[in-house]
Amino acid sequence: MRKKNVHKNETKVEQVAPTVAIADRAVSELIQQKHDKEPHVRENKIKSVGIKRKKSKPTRIPVGKRKGATAKKQKSKRTAKPKKKLSKKNKTRKIDFETVPSIFDRHIEEMAYLNEENKDISIPMELDLFDEPKNQVAVDRIFYTETRPMSNFTSPDVSTVDFFVSGQGPEYMDLKRSRLYVRAKLIKADGTTFDDEDTSSIVNLPLQAMWSQMDVYMNNKLVSLNTSNYPWKAHLKTILTSGTDEQKSQLQSQLFMKDSGDLATTNGKNGANTGLILRRDFIKSSSEFKMEGPLFEDIFSLDRHLIQGVDLYIKLYRSTDQFFVISGEDTPSYKLQLLDCVYKACKIKVDPGVIVNHLKQIETKPVRYYFQRTEVKRNTINKDSREFIWDNMFTLRPSTLVLGLI
Repeated sequence: MRKKNVHKNETKVEQVAPTVAIADRAVSELIQQKHDKEPHVRENKIKSVGIKRKKSKPTRIPVGKRKGATAKKQKSKRTAKPKKKLSKKNKTRKIDFETVPSIFDRHIEEMAYLNEENKDISIPMELDLFDEPKNQVAVDRIFYTETRPMSNFTSPDVSTVDFFVSGQGPEYMDLKRSRLYVRAKLIKADGTTFDDEDTSSIVNLPLQAMWSQMDVYMNNKLVSLNTSNYPWKAHLKTILTSGTDEQKSQLQSQLFMKDSGDLATTNGKNGANTGLILRRDFIKSSSEFKMEGPLFEDIFSLDRHLIQGVDLYIKLYRSTDQFFVISGEDTPSYKLQLLDCVYKACKIKVDPGVIVNHLKQIETKPVRYYFQRTEVKRNTINKDSREFIWDNMFTLRPSTLVLGLI
């Protein structure tokens, strides 16, 4: 007979769920661990199980001894021990994938958490392969409310524009969808109209460049960085997070016209910079131009809605006219006059049951809002210097560092 290696209690595995990479790997590891713990038969014992028989040559028995030999042979058959069955039993055992240890349970101690208080784990929605789409019943309606400045802002000499959005009422506020609308025109310092022969133009992304600083308060608490680098932050965020298609369509509502060609030219009428010429077409002859877009302070990037009862106060500081206008004149004398300025707050009407649930939870724990803070710093490098060292640029390690030279 052939020699066979026999493993005790060997079973087959039949999958009862769709074969996916993570589940298949978990099942394989579980079977391998159980297989290693089971006692196995040694090699020398396996060899002893087999029965060897040699074919003997037929011999002729004398006639007188045939009866005795036959009786002896029958007796040996009656006293012979039963043969061991070498065929293994095919048992089928079903494994439920719900009882298989999750990959998250095995590596739970090696994960990095945002904080020590919250150690809940989750998976992205791209891996929720078995969940069905849920019905959205929490939000009833989305609408916009217009808020105008608290004081006079039409004078060219006004340096600040203040907005106050009340948080009273059952509606929540979506800061990410909220927009700022501005209607303005460029005039000369003496109040005369911008002449068609003037070759001056305006900087790129003027809706953000017209503000040098922005202070945001929530219930009289400052939640923004008090720096005068807002135009640089807004411009960097715009060009780093937008593509070519967006720059040629949606961003034009903020008069974003990408500069191309000779970037050093100041001639917006017949120069070599295409973006500078396109922006001049909006301001020539002191015509009114309209702009609308989001605010780029960090707090306005919240993905969560601002709960009711939180008052929002925004204070915008005007940039200088020299920063806003690109001109080849030695002493340019232009002023930007604001004709209308509106903050369009996006309000969310929430189901009353959700509001009651939030009010109960806020009694035991605070509402949490997470956002990524960005910081812009400037420094001056002396002319003809071959090296520059900036010590203690950041107190914390940034996730992304962008360097720009002007």
